[in-house]
Amino acid sequence: MCGRFANQIDKPGPWEEMLVDWPFGCETGYNIAPNGNIPVLTYDRHNNKPAGQAMRWGLVPSWSREINPKFSTFNARIETLAEKPAFRTAWKQSRTCLIPIKGYYEWKNEDSGKQPYFVHLAVDEPIMLAGIWDIWRQDTGPLYSCSIITRSAMGDLAKIHSRMPVRVNHDHALDWLKKGRDWLHIISMLQHPDEFDSYPVSRQVNRPTSQGPHLINPGENTSDS
Repeated sequence: MCGRFANQIDKPGPWEEMLVDWPFGCETGYNIAPNGNIPVLTYDRHNNKPAGQAMRWGLVPSWSREINPKFSTFNARIETLAEKPAFRTAWKQSRTCLIPIKGYYEWKNEDSGKQPYFVHLAVDEPIMLAGIWDIWRQDTGPLYSCSIITRSAMGDLAKIHSRMPVRVNHDHALDWLKKGRDWLHIISMLQHPDEFDSYPVSRQVNRPTSQGPHLINPGENTSDS
């Protein structure tokens, strides 16, 4: 799964053109939790180019009667994406997106308890996560929301957690945004866990209110204080 991440991006690398207007009017941080607004990339079919959009992290299905569904939607399992009622409509409409992050946190069971790890690319560039989005209509206007697509973990990442988010590389980003679901199987197979690095970080990240660059420092004090 992916339940917390950092999206304070200062080095866009090969994504500079797509992230030219980053962060698309949103605030970014080092400890982003579900239900907050995050910057997301979709595809503007009218202007035929990627476009930034602020979205709620935690998909609200278009058919939902309330803004907070009684089930978790911040992650969408790749195995059941096309079948789950929460995601089925958006998937049929091929509403795919990219969620740019600096890295994400995952918790590993150790003798001392659950230890948070920060997972990032070994090269200093953003991770583009595959996502799905939907529109929920409300009296005050449309609410855009999204979920991160996950799959079974691979390589060393499986030693930390059984699930991992699906990453989209630069060569296939436009195909994912434009052709959507037709590319999911291909994107899923193009995962290279050896390109990631991870290390333990402070348990301060356990608190959603904690913020700051110190949260991603390797070997930082692992206590809760």
